[in-house]
Amino acid sequence: MKTIQLTEEMYDKLMDLSKKMNTQSHRATAMPCFFQVQDTVQIYGIDDKYNNNGFVWLKDGCEIDPVRVDMIEALLDDGFIVPETISDDDLDELMEDAKYEKGYYRNQEVYSNAFLTEEACKNHIKGNRHHYKNPKDFLSYGFRNPELELVQQFLCELSGGKLHK
Repeated sequence: MKTIQLTEEMYDKLMDLSKKMNTQSHRATAMPCFFQVQDTVQIYGIDDKYNNNGFVWLKDGCEIDPVRVDMIEALLDDGFIVPETISDDDLDELMEDAKYEKGYYRNQEVYSNAFLTEEACKNHIKGNRHHYKNPKDFLSYGFRNPELELVQQFLCELSGGKLHK
C-alpha cells in the first residue's frame, strides 16, 4: 500500500469536502455529478422567425430596448424632433428613419463552471452575481466520466461515505 502525505490543512479541507459531498442533496441524480452556474443569455439575429423572445433597436453598436422613454431619448440624442404625443407606430417609423434596425433575440440557457458541492456553487454565485444575468445553481450528471467518478469515489470514501447511485 502506498501512502500519500498531506498537510493538516489540506487533510482538514479534503475531509470537510468529503463530508459535504456525502450529506448534500443529489437531487435524484447519480454520481458522478457536479454543480454548474445556469444563466440566461440573449442570442441576437435579424430574423424574428427564430429569435422570438423580443427585440431591441440597434445602431452603431448601441442597443435600445423598445421602451418609449428609451427610444425617445435615443432619437433626441440623435437630433430628431419627437412630438409629445406620438403613436407607437409613428415612433417605430421614426426609429427606422434614424437608421435604427430591429434586432430580434431569443433567450438561451448556458452553463458554466463546475463545483463539487452545492454550497460552493451558491457561494460563487453570491460573490459573482454581477457577472451573470439570472444565475441559478444547476446539478449536472457526469455521464460516463470515469475520471470524475474516480475522484468523487476517493473523496466520498475519505470520510466513510460512498458514491451516491
